[in-house]
Amino acid sequence: MKRQILSLISNPVVSLDIGSHSIKLVEGKYKGNSFNIRRALTLPTPTEAIRDGRLLNIQGIKEAISAVIKEEDIKARDLVFTIESTAVITREILLPASKPQEIASMLEFELEQYLPVALEQYSIQKKRIEEFEENGVRKSNILVAALPKEIVNEYLSLCQQLSMTPMAMDLNANSIYKLLQLKGFFNDMGDFSNKTIAIIDIGHSFSNIVIVKYGVLKLNRLMPFGGKEIEFNIANSFNLTLEEAEDKKKSIRSLRDNLPEDNSTAGMLINILKENVDNWIRDIDRLFKYYLSRESGNKIDAIYLYGGSSRISGLAAYLRQEFQMPAYLLKDKIDVKYLNSLKGDIEDFLNPLGAIIRR
Repeated sequence: MKRQILSLISNPVVSLDIGSHSIKLVEGKYKGNSFNIRRALTLPTPTEAIRDGRLLNIQGIKEAISAVIKEEDIKARDLVFTIESTAVITREILLPASKPQEIASMLEFELEQYLPVALEQYSIQKKRIEEFEENGVRKSNILVAALPKEIVNEYLSLCQQLSMTPMAMDLNANSIYKLLQLKGFFNDMGDFSNKTIAIIDIGHSFSNIVIVKYGVLKLNRLMPFGGKEIEFNIANSFNLTLEEAEDKKKSIRSLRDNLPEDNSTAGMLINILKENVDNWIRDIDRLFKYYLSRESGNKIDAIYLYGGSSRISGLAAYLRQEFQMPAYLLKDKIDVKYLNSLKGDIEDFLNPLGAIIRR
């Protein structure tokens, strides 16, 4: 089904995904079953301005975003963030199916058992991800996410400095999950309602792995690997700056190229790339094995990749061979239309795009 673009009826929002390498900004709205996107653009993150979701240089980030807002004449004043951080704690809590207010009351009692932290120091969000019947009793599976208030306050401070109104803070895993639930958005993915899929967002410093079973989000983990370590190893091997190493990394034709017999630059680059990707695969495999061990009958049917470092040529085919299962680039499955300028590839904006959907 082709996604239709509606004229703007209500005010759009600005959605931000602030990463260690770049900031993704989307201005638009989601209404009904449609996106109306005014702008989608990427700007560089100031050096060492963010680490593991913590904003270390709010002023520098504010100045970078303000400059783009002015240059692009962005009018929206409501702001949505989507973030990732190892400080986020997620838990599934199984409760008797009840009305929302009754669920909220039960959760207050259960949270102290499921979250071994000082709850007053965390901002708690919850989402009903599944309802089913077990032994004649209706039950609700509630996904709870706890984010340190220190981090929340940093983003609120950024919002205040931008003179914008905070609307929501989302997690990247939930943002991509909401897009998966949209009929027709990933129109070439086929029906995965009876399958288990792994979606891997390979970023600069971290990678996020989301496992969706039969259309229900079952697991997500933030893993400490990404494109940055490849650049670091290239820089060390060739005595380059990280910026020069990033350019050198882009010169590698394909992960699937055979290693030359000589010690050429091309051969050394391919070897560095393969060594790093093999390390990624070991980390991914450990998480997959953990998921498979959680419940009898668990399986993974396919892998989908997105994020800046998923662009490594031949990466999907390499994972397909290593895991002996289908592996694809998620960008090849997207069917969505944009208005006005789209500065960058469509998959760059999946996280902030999903964060616009408020449900």
